[in-house]
Amino acid sequence: MYRAPTAGGVAAEVGHSVGTMCMNRAFWFLASALAWCGSTLPANAMAATPVVVPPGSLYVCVNESGGVRRVVPIEFSPNVGALCAKHPEMGPCQYERNVCRRSGGRVYAAGGVEVTLQIEAEYDRKVMRVRIK
Repeated sequence: MYRAPTAGGVAAEVGHSVGTMCMNRAFWFLASALAWCGSTLPANAMAATPVVVPPGSLYVCVNESGGVRRVVPIEFSPNVGALCAKHPEMGPCQYERNVCRRSGGRVYAAGGVEVTLQIEAEYDRKVMRVRIK
């Protein structure tokens, strides 16, 4: 729960999704105002906003350029999607995530958790895969 101050100085509890929605609106208002002035937000501020993965998607690719965030679901064929849901360490899953990274994007899984290269290394250790660089 989020405690939002009210006009009388008394805090009112607001549901998490409502508080998050208000914070997102405030953030995008600030980003729009800065863009209008010819300025942008720092990259770490864009990364701090939550990423929402649409239902039915395992991963999303997030690209940020010019202060604008694009969230695109990573699509798999039905068979590969079922495989990746059970075993995210498998090669076809990593391939699609790396395609996103090569285009300058960041990969997020359900729940808004970023799938970093450290997580990919853990996947490699899990299946005892060796990468030659």
